[in-house]
Amino acid sequence: MGLLDEKTWLIEPVWHFLLTRSFDILSPAGNRLGSITGGSIDLEVRDADENVIATLERPWQLFRVKVYVTDAGGVGHGSVFQVTPLGRIRFEIRDTAGAVIGAISPTKAWATEFDLTDKSGSVLARITRRYRFWRTGSYTVDFDAGSTGATRMFALAGVVALDKAIDGRRSSSAAPVA
Repeated sequence: MGLLDEKTWLIEPVWHFLLTRSFDILSPAGNRLGSITGGSIDLEVRDADENVIATLERPWQLFRVKVYVTDAGGVGHGSVFQVTPLGRIRFEIRDTAGAVIGAISPTKAWATEFDLTDKSGSVLARITRRYRFWRTGSYTVDFDAGSTGATRMFALAGVVALDKAIDGRRSSSAAPVA
């Protein structure tokens, strides 16, 4: 099975010398399916054979996180945009024209579980953050059986956006952000 065929992903952070963050994408059995690598702005989503399957661009933002999704052919799919700079973290999924086509919203007050929904509110994926050490955590993404490749790319962009928003808002506390 390939990266876009798995029903569940485990996404583990990888720290580098300059404190840039990359992620390994694993199957529930621990097999490496791919990775998210790159610098602080441009990230590449690679499959297990190191082929680039998407690009995630994370431009600098002062209070909100935004991640643009582009496939390997250079076709833009839209963005994940943080709509709440304070309080509970919530994101909108927008198409390339800027129209809202979905959302990533917390299901619990402690910002550890998020639902990725379409415009009608149907849950397409659940993103769960698990804390392990100070300012680090891994993610589990469980997809609905009918989720598409675009939904999966928005889920990866959502993990990158959540990671940046949560770690960017936290002070020296290891407790989850409410």
